Amino acid sequence: MQRVRRSSGMTLVMVLAIAALSGGTALAQPSDTAWVFGGYVLDTLFANETDLNDAIGFGVRGGYMFGGKHQMELSIDQLTGESQGPAPIDVDVRKVGVNYVRQFQLRNKEKMIPVTIFGLGLITTDDGVQDESSAFYAAGGGMKYLMTKRLALRFDAKIYRWDGDGKVLPVNSLFSFDIAVGLSFTVGGGT
Repeated sequence: MQRVRRSSGMTLVMVLAIAALSGGTALAQPSDTAWVFGGYVLDTLFANETDLNDAIGFGVRGGYMFGGKHQMELSIDQLTGESQGPAPIDVDVRKVGVNYVRQFQLRNKEKMIPVTIFGLGLITTDDGVQDESSAFYAAGGGMKYLMTKRLALRFDAKIYRWDGDGKVLPVNSLFSFDIAVGLSFTVGGGT
């Protein structure tokens, strides 16, 4: 399992390096207002206090960009982590969040655009017998690589903080770290 994670991480690093080093014409991103939709794959690293092993999952997001640099988005992701211990069980983890994404376009026609992300939402864990939900807050950042005027590769890294209530996860302040890579499609807006 660790070998699969390492190879997927190395693949991600290679894709980002190729994207950063590739030449070509710089692309203008749609300005003012536009809708942005996409999907992503994520690798979640859970803190030891959660009693969950790291897991790989998937998610979708959609949002509205305004002012060319600000975006509000809804994200939903799902994964299944295995509990630690002598009799491990699968625990489904679902996050539904609202995120503010701020783009920092240094020049008007950059292909790589840094972003910061702040979010709030609800995380639900289900072990097949019981489930629990808790509010979370998240912060992180990443990069958008514009492949065309309407298509971008997006890399995010976010840290989450929430509370367990003792039904599925321990009563603790809990943390996890997500690394996600996916595609974003822009609809509407001028260039």
